[in-house]
Amino acid sequence: DNMEFGYGVIRNGVFTGRGVLSRAILDVSDLSISEGSSIRVEHGGGLIVRNSFVNKGSLTYEGGLLSIGGEAVVKPNPDLNHHATVNIFFDVNFSSLDIQEQADLCINNGATVTVTGAF
Repeated sequence: DNMEFGYGVIRNGVFTGRGVLSRAILDVSDLSISEGSSIRVEHGGGLIVRNSFVNKGSLTYEGGLLSIGGEAVVKPNPDLNHHATVNIFFDVNFSSLDIQEQADLCINNGATVTVTGAF
């Protein structure tokens, strides 16, 4: 079943499919996960939704970066033997940032990560 590997389409801010964000970060202004669809964040992957987020499907956050409306968390995968660093290659702003124990955030290519609140 190739569905496990993940694919999906975002059209007009609506995600349809079964997406897996692993070692890649999706950064969008607004996102709605359609009914029956799913997004999984794992292995250093990330999802940044800057404004509105509607979840009519399924969002599974196993590890990596998750930021909804500015509040960001970086957490390790449950399997600590599979260590995956979250790599940021573009400027991003968060209202808060919580890097959990055993998690890593690496800022690359001169990118700027700005945290306006709790860090």
